[in-house]
Amino acid sequence: MLTVGLTYRDLIFTGVEAMPLPGEERYASSLHEMWGGIATMARVSAALGSHTALATAVGSDPASRRLLDDMAAIGVDTSLTAHHEGWSLPVTVAMSLPTTGPCSPSRPHRPRIWPPTWRRPGSRPPP
Repeated sequence: MLTVGLTYRDLIFTGVEAMPLPGEERYASSLHEMWGGIATMARVSAALGSHTALATAVGSDPASRRLLDDMAAIGVDTSLTAHHEGWSLPVTVAMSLPTTGPCSPSRPHRPRIWPPTWRRPGSRPPP
């Protein structure tokens, strides 16, 4: 399987007590780093036993080197990956907040469908 697209360095903070206000710092109990974007598809494809190639962009930063090493370790061919000197992988950040919010086990997330197919004249959205 040929996977083509942009790879992100995903940083996920877990155990954050509350969303920080602008300029405020919060402690997290742990930090997880993983590869996002098209590298996720490459990782899953390789895990399912497919011969997989990753065509993405990497830079000269340490994260780019780790990405290539990690992909090689799981058997993903990166020979089609473009190397850009002076460039760095883009970074995304996510936080895991306590389970008391709108998506807690007691109030599970109910995805909305767009366009909202449930709307009919006089109808109401699901609870």
